[in-house]
Amino acid sequence: MNRLVAILVLTLLVGFAHTMYGQLSFTFNPLHTSGTDTLGSEIVLDGTVTNTSASSLTLMFIRAVNALPVGWESSMCLDLCYPPNI
Repeated sequence: MNRLVAILVLTLLVGFAHTMYGQLSFTFNPLHTSGTDTLGSEIVLDGTVTNTSASSLTLMFIRAVNALPVGWESSMCLDLCYPPNI
């Protein structure tokens, strides 16, 4: 569940960027779209962001939705994993 929220948010942001700005200069490909495990286990979902332009890009990841059951936490990881409150 940790990265599921991040993947879903990034997918929504890609769709929003495409609608607002037309041609995208990057792609996002989730490696998994869901995961299950036993209670107390860590579920890791990830994907790949690829720059499809000839120039460098600056991307910003925003956690827009983090609706989780009571007692659950999620973290976004971009090389480093950040605390659930970020």
